Amino acid sequence: MSFTKLPSEIIYLIIKFLNNDFRTVSSLYAVNRGSNESLRPLMYQSVVLGSAKSLGSFCDVMTSLQPGYSTYVTALKILPENWVDGVNYFQVSEEFAVQCRHALEALKNLKFLCLIVAPAVLEEILDHLTTPFNLNTFDHSGEFSQPLLRFLRMQPSLIKLGSYGPVNESEDFEWHCAIALETQILPNLAQVGGSLYFVALLMRLRPISSIRIQSPSRSRTMAAFGDLFTRSVVPITRIFIVEGDSEMGKWVTLMSRLRAQHAASSNLREITVAQLYKSGGNDVDRRNREKLFLDTCSFVFRFDALEKLEFTIVPTGQGTHYGPSPADACAWLATNGMQDLSAWRRNNPLLHTVVVYGYVVPETQPSTCVEDSRHVITP
Repeated sequence: MSFTKLPSEIIYLIIKFLNNDFRTVSSLYAVNRGSNESLRPLMYQSVVLGSAKSLGSFCDVMTSLQPGYSTYVTALKILPENWVDGVNYFQVSEEFAVQCRHALEALKNLKFLCLIVAPAVLEEILDHLTTPFNLNTFDHSGEFSQPLLRFLRMQPSLIKLGSYGPVNESEDFEWHCAIALETQILPNLAQVGGSLYFVALLMRLRPISSIRIQSPSRSRTMAAFGDLFTRSVVPITRIFIVEGDSEMGKWVTLMSRLRAQHAASSNLREITVAQLYKSGGNDVDRRNREKLFLDTCSFVFRFDALEKLEFTIVPTGQGTHYGPSPADACAWLATNGMQDLSAWRRNNPLLHTVVVYGYVVPETQPSTCVEDSRHVITP
């Protein structure tokens, strides 16, 4: 039986099974015109826009062509293709800002919003924005501004916040002062991402238990972070570190700072280190440095409560990426006597999951390497 003869309910279940992949949804959506009504909520549930054309089309649909579709949208991302923390912005002229603002004002069921655009464009979008929605997640690339502050003030429901604009410690301190003075801003914040200094300052003001750090910065800031970690409102249990391709190794310094703090040793349960990996670099040099970092694992990670540890690669830019493979990780770990979990548990007794560049460290010493399906390095 062809797709055109299948009931729309069956097509809907097929799409759900395919994990709502947008391209697949789009293809099946066009196969059977009679199933449009059933498939439409799925099509618009989570929208990702990466071009001026797609942004313009979306805004037209939400505001004039089919305003009823706006009720389906629960997640909206406006960002460059293959975006990673703080690397680039979605290139769109300020004239789109007003159009985008009007579209946002129609999305009453929106819960997740990501706006990775130039700071000036973001400020224009948020200026005088009337929000019919209550977000639980907001990622942005803005600088400190009154429109952004006003927007956050109107979203007390926020649980997750990502601030990925230009790193500026003086602006981060402005955020600290503003949030310290107004308890109604971000009262329920539990997860935060951004520069090390920004994250450190907010940990003292809101009940944050999970943090995502952009490229650890200067030694002075890392030293202060270790001290501020002990004064967080609630214990920090999860850390995700994103490190630039040219900054490899700074996370080791940061972990060493935290290891000396009892608050980190007794509460930190999950650590992830993601390395931005550009194509065209000196792969031999990088692989030597990656092997060197594995040599440090036995003494850097000594956390009594740690349950999960993962190292991963985030490809950036164009071209082919020749990152370390799971087989490389397996060989390096064997060289250092870290090829099974018992070796890792000598310093981290509760550890039950270790993933190194896609290689899942087994309970017992392996005869062959096992790849994690999450390890994908693509152009």
